[in-house]
Amino acid sequence: MINTDRYTQPMVIQGAGAGVEVTAAGVYADVITVIREK
Repeated sequence: MINTDRYTQPMVIQGAGAGVEVTAAGVYADVITVIREK
């Protein structure tokens, strides 16, 4: 669960995955993609 001061509802990452490290790498890659497309 990720909480921020900006949003009242937390972001929840859940479900089947390939492990913490692989999931974190995927989220990081998605963030970088969004930043580059901005």
